[in-house]
Amino acid sequence: SCNSRISFHNGTIKTGFNQLDKLIGGLSKGDYIVLGGRISMGKTLVLTSIARNISKNNACLYFTFDTSPGDIANKLFSGLAEQDSKDIYSSMKSNWGAKSEEKFNELDYYKIFISDSYRNSVKSLYNCCKKYKDEHNIEVVFVDYIQAMESDHTIDQNTELSYLSRN
Repeated sequence: SCNSRISFHNGTIKTGFNQLDKLIGGLSKGDYIVLGGRISMGKTLVLTSIARNISKNNACLYFTFDTSPGDIANKLFSGLAEQDSKDIYSSMKSNWGAKSEEKFNELDYYKIFISDSYRNSVKSLYNCCKKYKDEHNIEVVFVDYIQAMESDHTIDQNTELSYLSRN
């Protein structure tokens, strides 16, 4: 179940999913958590749901290397509007409705930045994170489809990414 109050608790950020928070204890600074699964199992939906929950009170940066930023925004909005993302486009064309418009306007209060750039290296991803941290006080970074990132090949990508999570 989703908890609508997301905040720091004992130095962690709650995901908004009570069962998950009990299991992992929330997200702590420097955590490097990998969500894996087969194709079309809902990994992006889970990440966008957690990002939406967290971004209500904590700034997030969401890198997407497999899905367009527009599709990620659509998933974020569909969860907020409690409407299937496939129905969002048809609703916008036919019957937008006051509830959908109200929910859409709520997005202004969420602190989430979406990027499909910086896939060329972990170093460029790190530099982008640092920039957003300095400018927007980013607390959590999501990287969707990490396998699409190019690696330096002098060291393995997991080592590069673990360095990123510690800094």
